[in-house]
Amino acid sequence: MQGLPDKQSVKKLHVLITSRMFSASRNKKDDLFKYKLACEELSKFINEVNFESKIAKKSVELRENGNDYFKKNELDKAFEMYTMSMAYAPTKSVELSMAYANRSAVLFKANWFADCLVDIEHALELDYPENLKAKLFLRKANCLQAICPKRRGPINEALDETRQWMKKMDKKNQLAIEQLLKKQKTTKTTTEKTVCYKFDADVVPEKLKSENPALPGLSSAVELQYSKKYGRHLIATRDIKPSEVLAVQEPYINIVKQDLRYKYCWHCVKQTWSNIPCDDCAEVIYCSASCRDKAKLAYHDVECYVLSRILASGIISNFIFPLRIAIKALKEANNSFDILEQNRLKVDAEKDPLTKGFIDGKFDPQKFSSVYSLSHNPHTDKNFEILCLAGSSITAYFLAKKIPAFEKSLKDEKLLKTDDKFISLIGFIDKIVSITRNNLLQVQAPDKYEDIKDTSSAVVIPFSFMNHSCIKMVTFKRQSEKLVLTAVCPIEKGEQIFDNYMSQFFIHTKKQRVEMLSHSNFICDCEACIKDWPTYTDSLNPFLVNTLKPDLREVFHLIMNSTFVMYETVCKNNEIMLFKKEINKVAKVVENYYSLFGANSSDSVTALKLLMMAVFMSQRHFVHLK
Repeated sequence: MQGLPDKQSVKKLHVLITSRMFSASRNKKDDLFKYKLACEELSKFINEVNFESKIAKKSVELRENGNDYFKKNELDKAFEMYTMSMAYAPTKSVELSMAYANRSAVLFKANWFADCLVDIEHALELDYPENLKAKLFLRKANCLQAICPKRRGPINEALDETRQWMKKMDKKNQLAIEQLLKKQKTTKTTTEKTVCYKFDADVVPEKLKSENPALPGLSSAVELQYSKKYGRHLIATRDIKPSEVLAVQEPYINIVKQDLRYKYCWHCVKQTWSNIPCDDCAEVIYCSASCRDKAKLAYHDVECYVLSRILASGIISNFIFPLRIAIKALKEANNSFDILEQNRLKVDAEKDPLTKGFIDGKFDPQKFSSVYSLSHNPHTDKNFEILCLAGSSITAYFLAKKIPAFEKSLKDEKLLKTDDKFISLIGFIDKIVSITRNNLLQVQAPDKYEDIKDTSSAVVIPFSFMNHSCIKMVTFKRQSEKLVLTAVCPIEKGEQIFDNYMSQFFIHTKKQRVEMLSHSNFICDCEACIKDWPTYTDSLNPFLVNTLKPDLREVFHLIMNSTFVMYETVCKNNEIMLFKKEINKVAKVVENYYSLFGANSSDSVTALKLLMMAVFMSQRHFVHLK
């Protein structure tokens, strides 16, 4: 293994560690023994792997793929290929300028003119070929004319630049540009379609009526309690009405789904079009230089190095979550592994299960002690356990290269084998894997073509205090970089506030719910399970709308019609549909029906679903270019 120069060596290392750990597992060895086995294999891997994150050849290949999609008018795929080409292009290279320029053509065709202008400027700031600049300046003029045709000054400047750079083109292309210039002069607007803008659902943010002083970001309508049966859980301190905001919380970590890494900003986790790459790796993109700088300061200066290597190893992408948490914990400990270990031991030593992780009487959702205090269960699947241990070992190995305390050990095979701190680091990563597995929240966005799009995975610490019930009581949505928790049914004072993890009584039968929850070794004893409530899978069937009660039929049409208009608003203009009136109207129906018929009625379930839909729709949507 020693000295292998490419990414294949990392994959081989993963296979070797996994194989040895499976053998140790069959011999019933404990975790510490397995960690030491991992150290033995890692010690053979002392030499650095030669990683080239920025590869010009790869960038060109991706750009050519984008060209093929663009010719077929598959704008979303073309956009993704050009963005990946940008990510792989060496810094300040011709390849980078070409990726920006080609992507600007996609944005222009999709009528995203403001973003198109940004990409054009990025391309022109770099070493963009002179014989192609006339095309870019003409595109710039067309964008400016589409956005504000009355501002002739900037438009004429772009047209003058077009004529100037035409001289660098061959005769054939000069004639083509001349024809386009004549057409541009006689056309009042460059497109018959409406100019597209980014929809911003965060203009009027949700706010808490009052905040719980011990639980920042949570409403004073809830408090934290503890019992042996439920662990830490949230209780209503007063009666709560449907649609009331219970939390406005920034996640401790929020990480973009792997298939959206080239469509969402790695830091603020917002969909982005005129994005920019990381200067050092090809794995992520940012919506702006500001987000790139914030990410680098907070975690990506370390993460950048490790991320490429763990992704190349073939281990599951879930290790990005413990990696981010470990880096944030190290930053909080002033990059000292010894201080980090002290912080861990302090949390582990706390006796009171209710206040575990508290600092000065508060549960700070942005502190490592809070996330480290969350509940976690040991792996129940042995095969998955071994894969996690192997992944933890590789993640720890590359992370250690960025921690001064391991500098000597990583240069000496014998030292690494016996380094107790390194063994402790592997165990630390492995524990965070368990914590994130238990506490990850899937963040979703409305999608016109797929209904729901999984966009990111987050750890929102206070949300982890809600236990499962098949009777849903809350829902959440994105608001800028925070998540908003909203009640969707009446909650009485003293009642525990439950969320729904996977099984809902009105969708799944009791038998189905038992099967779904068995994978988590969980037996639900909610009222729906004990009394075996019926399902209501047809409650939003439009063909049955005339069978609904008049007030329910009214809000059904209101929400369905607003949902359709909402998608058009997102795609074509920037009119703010706050959805607040619609949410309040359906919330009153929910409250009334729960009072009259309880949670277990077809009408109550229909009203509940409509309220959940309204809250979900009142956030940023996933937007397609096509």
